[in-house]
Amino acid sequence: MADQSGGGLGDMMNQATQGGQGMTDNAKQQAEGQVDSAIDQFASKIPGGDQFAQQAKDAANNAVDNMAQQAQAQAGNMAGNLQQQAQDQAGNIAGNLPGGLGDSLGGMLGGGGSGDQGGSQGQ
Repeated sequence: MADQSGGGLGDMMNQATQGGQGMTDNAKQQAEGQVDSAIDQFASKIPGGDQFAQQAKDAANNAVDNMAQQAQAQAGNMAGNLQQQAQDQAGNIAGNLPGGLGDSLGGMLGGGGSGDQGGSQGQ
């Protein structure tokens, strides 16, 4: 729900996840560059090594890609878990506020509208 409100917790978590993806892409590019450079150095020292350098680079870069995908998936899972925990806590806080105030805050924070519980206890 907060994802659609234009500025809620979901938006913040999405921005953090996208920032993490940029960091992963940068790390992946750096790793690929270093691997390619190392392969070129070794291939130049081995007679006929240049023939197989591209195959070695492709295999190594596939491994780097797999590691980057795994890192991104784990980061996404962690961000999703944090977002859910934050929304649950926001809902708990909003649920303990009296009446309509809890409903309003719960909607803004993505925690739901359980604020009526506080206002209707005395009835």
